[in-house]
Amino acid sequence: PALIFMFYLAFSLTANLIAIILANYLVDGFEIKPTPLSFLEIAGLLTAVNMLIRPILKFVFSPLILLTLGLFSIVINAGLLWALDFFRASLRINGLVNLFYAAILIAVTNAMLHFVRRRLKANS
Repeated sequence: PALIFMFYLAFSLTANLIAIILANYLVDGFEIKPTPLSFLEIAGLLTAVNMLIRPILKFVFSPLILLTLGLFSIVINAGLLWALDFFRASLRINGLVNLFYAAILIAVTNAMLHFVRRRLKANS
C-alpha cells in the first residue's frame, strides 16, 4: 500500500507540473517565476492542497456541487488556486477570468492524465 501511495503521489505531482506548465503558457494572466524550482514548488503545493484540503471542501460543499451538477467544483478549484497565489510570491494570477481559465485548464489536464493512468492500469 505504501508503494502504491508513493507512485500515486509522484504521478499526481507530475500531472500537476504538466498542468501548471500548460497554464503558464496558455493563460495570459497566469505567471510563475521562470525557474524550475518555482514550477516544482507550485506543483508540490498544488498536489498537497489537492490531496489534503480539496476533499474536505468537496465534502462540505457537496450540496452545492450536486445542485450545480458539478460546476461548483470549478469554484473550489479556483479558490484553492487563488490561495496558492495569495500565499506564494512565485505565482501570480491577474484577474478573476484568468483564475477561472487556469483552474479549468488544470482540472481538465489532471482529469485527462488520471484517466490515461487508470486505463493503462486496467489494461495491464
